[in-house]
Amino acid sequence: MSTAPVIARTRRLLPLLFALLALGSPPAAAQSGGTTLGLLRTATGDGAYHYAQIIHERGRWVALDAGYIDFNSPGDYFEAWIGSGVLALAGERGILITQANLVRAFGELAGGALYAQGFFLAKLRLSDRLVSEAAYLPYIPLNDAGDVQHLLERAKLEMEFSGWKAGVGYGAYRFADFDWQHKPFLTTTAPPSRLGTFEVWLQRLPGDGQTVQLRWVRAFGG
Repeated sequence: MSTAPVIARTRRLLPLLFALLALGSPPAAAQSGGTTLGLLRTATGDGAYHYAQIIHERGRWVALDAGYIDFNSPGDYFEAWIGSGVLALAGERGILITQANLVRAFGELAGGALYAQGFFLAKLRLSDRLVSEAAYLPYIPLNDAGDVQHLLERAKLEMEFSGWKAGVGYGAYRFADFDWQHKPFLTTTAPPSRLGTFEVWLQRLPGDGQTVQLRWVRAFGG
């Protein structure tokens, strides 16, 4: 089935979506304070990339999300984005964060592609020691240089013990009408410290490739 009608309808709705996010920004009384998260990620081998991100949260609002990613050849292709969102659901055992981002591709192979990107992050505590997390990002092209993309960045299940976490996960990616690429992984997260939190993935890639991902996050303020 053609995705053209879906893309066309999405493009018409985008101004409304971003307007609602702007109108939903926290009031002036809530502008002070907040927490800023810094994130850095990189990977080796077949899955090499470089990633940097800053997120500023104020209460239930994601006031700013800005970042950059390349795939080891920034002269050929890299992406930068900016967006905002909200803590849509919060309960005793889990949360759901939703965002709308504007993504631009740069580089010789990018063609100036522009995307509206959704971001959905769900976290669920299944028991005192068992936690799960999933992040999904659909790309909707805003010009003819882009193609529909689906990124299940992670869906993981972890066990906590003595401050450490270890578990299994799954990632997947689909470009346009091509087949899904499947990327299972094992993950270990060190206990949080003043330097932040460090996580390591050992990930299997399509075509019998593999990569080691290093992930760091630290909160400032709050």
